[in-house]
Amino acid sequence: CISGRGITGIDGKTAQMRSGHCHVAHRGSEHFFCNESEDEDCLMVGFYMGAADVQAAGYEFKGEVTAEDLATPGVTLTGEIFVHLDDVKPENMEAGDGWMISDFRIPIGRHNGYSSSLFRAKFMPGAVHKKHRHENCDEIYYILSGEGLAGAGDDRVEVRGGHFHYIPKGVEHWLHNLSESEPLEVVGIYVDAGNVIETGYVYMGDVTEEDIKARTAVSGA
Repeated sequence: CISGRGITGIDGKTAQMRSGHCHVAHRGSEHFFCNESEDEDCLMVGFYMGAADVQAAGYEFKGEVTAEDLATPGVTLTGEIFVHLDDVKPENMEAGDGWMISDFRIPIGRHNGYSSSLFRAKFMPGAVHKKHRHENCDEIYYILSGEGLAGAGDDRVEVRGGHFHYIPKGVEHWLHNLSESEPLEVVGIYVDAGNVIETGYVYMGDVTEEDIKARTAVSGA
């Protein structure tokens, strides 16, 4: 949940959900979300793991959300992967391996029983995740806010809030915050890798001044 608040339910259990909450709805589970605000939008970013679209996910409508469903939401979902970012400690990533990110957290991953990793990263002005690749997994991330320069292979593309970026396994990539005053915030997933080690992370070197100056026009980047 990126902004707003509401009530989420899964298999008969409900909880209040607000900005910063991360939730896994396992395959086959009945689930819903209801925006409980009358004047505020709720924004979410989600990933259907292993499905190319909604149809491939096997979507099935199970009925209306009732007043009874919304009557007594709990604080958390017992037995489910339901985590708030405030309760997740920042990862202690090595700057020498290219992790020049101001705040990097993994709310969902192998540590709480999930086979892929959901990450949230904040790049303060000038921060950069230097050149690297993941030998074992694809990566998908979404720019929540800010402006940056993304490199992938030979491509150098400016990104901003609302952009998605897909990086296949083995492709060298990096991300640099171009702003002198605003943070760049990102949420993403390492597909079928439960932590950074499982991604097959390989540090590839510095982002150079030539990289920062370069731009390529890439359709769909």
